[in-house]
Amino acid sequence: MCLKLELLWIFYRKFFLAGLLINVALAFFNLPLAAAILFKFLLVVIILMQGKLKKNFSPLVFYQNLGVSSIQLLLGSFVFELLGLVFIYKLTEVIL
Repeated sequence: MCLKLELLWIFYRKFFLAGLLINVALAFFNLPLAAAILFKFLLVVIILMQGKLKKNFSPLVFYQNLGVSSIQLLLGSFVFELLGLVFIYKLTEVIL
């Protein structure tokens, strides 16, 4: 379990800055939290569909060889995104 979490973090950290900027932008435009979660979910679905259309998830072979499927990587990234989104939203409530 710990190895899978570490692998998820290694995969997600490439997207951390982009996700953080999107989270801040969503909070800045005062989008409701439910709509922001839906937006993030749609982004994950689009990324998944793009990968399925390309049929070239070769960078994910490393993670698959270690026992983490591409679905687990995307869902884990989505959970990290949600945690960051909720944190940013709660932080803006405290600040403002």
